[in-house]
Amino acid sequence: MTEVDWLRVHYDACAGGYGEQLAFCELERGSRIVDVGCGPGFFLPILAQQLGPGGEIVACDVSQSHLDHARERYGDAIDGCKIRYEFANAVELPFPDGSFDAYWTANVSQYLDDAQFRRMLAEARRVTRRGGRVAFKDWDAALFRVEPAETGTAQRLMDACNRAYLAGSSVPVTMNIHRATTYSHIRRWMTAAGFRDARQHSTLIEFSAPLSEGHRIWCERLLKMFAQVAHELQSPDLEFWSQFSTKAPAETILADPDFYCAEGSMVGVAFVP
Repeated sequence: MTEVDWLRVHYDACAGGYGEQLAFCELERGSRIVDVGCGPGFFLPILAQQLGPGGEIVACDVSQSHLDHARERYGDAIDGCKIRYEFANAVELPFPDGSFDAYWTANVSQYLDDAQFRRMLAEARRVTRRGGRVAFKDWDAALFRVEPAETGTAQRLMDACNRAYLAGSSVPVTMNIHRATTYSHIRRWMTAAGFRDARQHSTLIEFSAPLSEGHRIWCERLLKMFAQVAHELQSPDLEFWSQFSTKAPAETILADPDFYCAEGSMVGVAFVP
C-alpha cells in the first residue's frame, strides 16, 4: 500500500469519530477557513459539508504530492464550498494576519516538538481574525487500549515512550507519543497561547471482533508499529507486543473473538481574543 492508501484506511476506520469531533467545533456556515496539514484532503468533504455553499477552505500542507492528490480528487469546490490549495508549513504560514474566520488542523501536532507546537499555536492565532474559532484535533494516547492483555499494558508502553522522548530518545515515534500523551491538556496549551474560552472533547474510537477488513488492516499496522517500538525500548511487556512482529496475524490476539482495540481522538476549540 502507498502512504496515501494507509492514510485512507486510517481515516475510513475512524471517520465516525472524526465527524463527531468536527461537529463539536461548530464551524459557521459560509465562513472562510484554513485546513492546516490537510494531507491528501480526507477531511475536506466533511469540512465542506459543515461550511455549506458560499464557504471557502484553504487547504495547505508541506507535501506537494498530498496537495496534488487532494486537488485531483476534490477539485476546486465540493457542493458549492470553494477549495484552494497552498504549499505551506504549519509553523510559518504564508497568510496575512486575520485572514480566516476559522482554523482547523487534524493529526499534525503529533509530529512537532514542544517549541514547534507553540509556534504552530501562535500562527493559528495570527492568521485567524479576532473572535474567530480555532480547532486542534489529534490523537490522545491516554485512551489507547488493547485486549485481551494484562491491565495497563497499552498505557505502560505509552508512558515508556513519553519517558524515552524526555530522556532524549532517537526513536522517532516517541515524539509522536509524547505529544499524544500531552494532548489531553490541549485546553491548557491553547489558553497559554493566548486564546480564550478554550474547551476540549475526547472521542473513543473502538474496534471489536469480528473486525471488518479495513479495521483489521488498520489494527494490524498499528499494533505492528507498537511492537517495533516496544522492542527498541525494551518494554516490560515485550513478550506481549512481540506477537505482532513475529507471528502471522491469525496467530495473534487479532484472531481472538474477544479482541478489542481503542484509540482516542481529542479536539480543542478556542477563540482569538
